[in-house]
Amino acid sequence: MNFLRAQKAVEVFPDGETTSYEMEKLGLTDYVRWAYERYILTLTMLSMAAEGIPKPRILELGALPYLCTGLVLRIHPNAQLFLGGAPSNNPICTQGRVVITNPFLESRTYDLPLTLFNVEKDEFPYPDSTFDVVLCSEILEHLTYSPSHMLYEINRVLKSGEELILTTPNVCSLGKILQLLRYRNVYSPLSKHSIYGRHNREYTPDEVAQLLDDSNFRVVQRLFRNPSIGRNAYSKGLIGLLKYYTAESLYTLTHLRFFNTRGDFILCRAQKIGPPKYAEPTFLYGEASDTRHN
Repeated sequence: MNFLRAQKAVEVFPDGETTSYEMEKLGLTDYVRWAYERYILTLTMLSMAAEGIPKPRILELGALPYLCTGLVLRIHPNAQLFLGGAPSNNPICTQGRVVITNPFLESRTYDLPLTLFNVEKDEFPYPDSTFDVVLCSEILEHLTYSPSHMLYEINRVLKSGEELILTTPNVCSLGKILQLLRYRNVYSPLSKHSIYGRHNREYTPDEVAQLLDDSNFRVVQRLFRNPSIGRNAYSKGLIGLLKYYTAESLYTLTHLRFFNTRGDFILCRAQKIGPPKYAEPTFLYGEASDTRHN
């Protein structure tokens, strides 16, 4: 937490426009605590994927607000890190850079290339077989049109045999089952800012595995984890305390083999095993599969 509190990221574009991102000013402290385990496991998977590569070329998609970016630089200070994947609000400004400063980083300041594009509609602006690792964290659930296009392009820009790190919420999680039993909707509210500002479709573990398999990836590691929910997330008093301990007790079930796939987060390391392939699983596209190609 001290590392992320100390970090400042600034987007810089050729027209002089800049935007600054700091965890506490953005009100993301509680979110980071909530997603703590997912961050740790994502970074662990990334290290495994980049093992043995002195200066790995890493593409981080949807990196905004660059919290994970700083953590990647902390464990791989020599990485050649490229940022991209968010649609641009200004068609003229699609190329820029992100300057990250943090006293806890080896070089203190990093100047990283940033390219803005729509991951589910645009061709990625990188040559074939460019990257050693692609990090796609918490993006899949925001897509509305063609997740298969994104995976096709990720495969294309990955080197042969190299790996994708993909994380996404689990629609079959114990937490969501409990919400439904309480007559609560499992989906987030609509966003006033963008169609990508909410979760548009979440996936089951089997759906994620099939989508990756159909896109010429082989899942080499799959983990499930729950968020870190503190006591302050529940109301004060005896009732709040009972709710907290009940939820904690139920979440321990997900550590058992039978309930393992009920964790809130799905985390996958997937290896490229063949050329780019546009997946058309019927669970996702139904009768509209032939309309999704760009």
